[in-house]
Parts: sequence; C-alpha cells; structure tokens
Amino acid sequence: MQFREGMTTAWSFLTLTVRQHGGNTGYDDAIEQYYSFDSTVPNCRRVRVGDLAAVRNSQQLLGIGWIPELTSKEAHKERRRYPLCHTTDFKTRSTALPRYRCAKRHAFNKPLSEQIATTSYRAIYGSSWKSLRGALDTSTLESITPSNARQHAIRRLDVGRLQRLLEDRVSPEWWARRPTAEVPRLKGACDPK
Repeated sequence: MQFREGMTTAWSFLTLTVRQHGGNTGYDDAIEQYYSFDSTVPNCRRVRVGDLAAVRNSQQLLGIGWIPELTSKEAHKERRRYPLCHTTDFKTRSTALPRYRCAKRHAFNKPLSEQIATTSYRAIYGSSWKSLRGALDTSTLESITPSNARQHAIRRLDVGRLQRLLEDRVSPEWWARRPTAEVPRLKGACDPK
C-alpha cells in the first residue's frame, strides 16, 4: 500500500529524557506504548485515530506505530515561570549557579510555580509499535516535515516520503495494518494558525 496525500497523517512526536525547557515538567511517555501531551502543545487537537505516530528524540527516529486509540481528560499541570518577567522560556543549567537562566540571560535560583487547567491527551499505538532506532536521523525527518516550526513537539510529516525512506525496514504488510476507524480532528486553540 503506497500512501498519497490526504489518505492519512503522520506525526513526529518528540520525547525527551533530558529536558532543556524549564517552563514545564514534562510528560509520562512510554515510547513503545503511548505518547502523552496536553492542550498547551501546538497541533495537539489535530492528531486523530488512524494517524501514524513517528516517535523521535533529539537525535533519531525511535519507532513508529498506528494510533487506534486517543484518550483525553481534563487535567491540571504545573507551569513554571521566571519570577521577574514571568516568561516560561528558561533553561536549567547543569553546573553553573544560579541554577536557571531565561532567554534574556537573566539568572535565578527558583522559578515561580502555578497550576493551569489543560486537557491531557494520550495517543496509544503500542499494538503496532515498530522499533526503528537508528533508521533515520533527525535531519532526515526534518526534510519530510512541511513546517519549519522546529520548536514544536508535535509536527506533521509527509507519510508517503516517510514510507519510501523506511521501505527496506518496514514491510508492506505493516503499512497495511492502519486502523480504519475515522474520527474528526479535534479543533482547538492550541493548533497553529
């Protein structure tokens, strides 16, 4: 089965074990089973049942899986901010003190913490997970991403080009396992314009 534009959507899901961004505390991903995200993440409501999850870290593709189930629930999460200008754009420093530094290069010891209301999502794909560590590096994935929004954790991929790049590692039978249930995409404020 060769995929054409409009047949299905593939999503690059970024998962990190070492977080750079200090404004949030991360997610509970189990990369071979599911990917967790919330309504503060761009493209969060565009992911749907039947789409393809391509899970990656900052260096490489880790694997792919079809999404037969997508769950959502109301939740709260911690958001951290720089105390003076209230930005969430800061990083934890590994050795230098003070421990944190914002994008404007202000250093500080303790971020402010607030609880915000969100919708929590989980894209479940473990039943079709195909491990592909080392098959593609992130620069190759970038080449099949229509958007230049590199900072986004969820980004659309060209599924036909992804299939061609993986043809020696993923059988045609695996590609044919795509879930057939179609549900409308969820619309929401977190989607980029």
